[in-house]
Amino acid sequence: MQRIGVRLSSPGLLQYSAIVSGCALLLTTSLCALSQTNSIAAQQVMNELPACSVLREQIEHGTDSHGIQKPYMEAMRGQGVKRAFFEIDSVWRGGKPTELQFVHRLYFAQFDAANSQIVDSARLAQIKGSGLEADLENVARERVRNAPLFAGVDLRTNPDGKRMYSYVELLADPWLPEPMAFVSPIGKFPPVLVHSAMIGDLIAVASELKNKQISRRELNRALFEAVGNLYDNTAVIRTLINAGADVNVHGPDGFTPLMMAVARPCNVRPLLNAGADVSARDKWGRDALQLSREVKQPISIRLLQGAAADPQH
Repeated sequence: MQRIGVRLSSPGLLQYSAIVSGCALLLTTSLCALSQTNSIAAQQVMNELPACSVLREQIEHGTDSHGIQKPYMEAMRGQGVKRAFFEIDSVWRGGKPTELQFVHRLYFAQFDAANSQIVDSARLAQIKGSGLEADLENVARERVRNAPLFAGVDLRTNPDGKRMYSYVELLADPWLPEPMAFVSPIGKFPPVLVHSAMIGDLIAVASELKNKQISRRELNRALFEAVGNLYDNTAVIRTLINAGADVNVHGPDGFTPLMMAVARPCNVRPLLNAGADVSARDKWGRDALQLSREVKQPISIRLLQGAAADPQH
């Protein structure tokens, strides 16, 4: 078999090497410029996030984000929506989720900040009327249809016909990583107030408190769930405490809401402002400061150290 190729003389080889070197230099320069541009873009979005934000922490630690602008992102920014959250119920049939139904639609004016949920009815109507809600729902449906079963599902038991749920989050910036969607079975569902507090739905929380008689026990349970929200859930936390939730209640293993919040530093401050006891200990003798050190959360450590040193706290 004849080998096809070009044999270069020494001058030709030198010329070829120079061209390759020049291309490599141009490629390196382009990659460096692209990297610098990407770094600036990531820094810009990070500047929008509070120091306590888990999203900020993800960027600082280099959590993967695609960096690709998607059509819905520009549309979201055009309507003043930085983050959207959808809860979608479905029925598992034939190895995939079917009969998708939207249970919660939450819109936020900031990626992660206190009091950022859009609750004004006129603004919510505008988001729907603009077509943005329908567009985001289409994206969310597609995410759920392609989502895997949650790893905890026992595939030995046939999940066919079972009710399932999924969470889909959409962010208006390509440099923020969007959580992966999963399809999980609906187990014993908690009370509406507790679930709404967990996902950070201030509208639903306020509605439940207005229209129902809520026990102190349920309020406390909702508070425990609220402080574990990934984002700044200050508005929901304050609402529950103002409604009578005990900021210093001890739950399983002696944990208090403050102890539960140490991994979510944005939710530590509203508890401290409400009089959370920094000296409370769990059944193993650990206080919130020790727990924050165990999870290596510097913002929580700083907040708790400041509270412990404050004689007014």
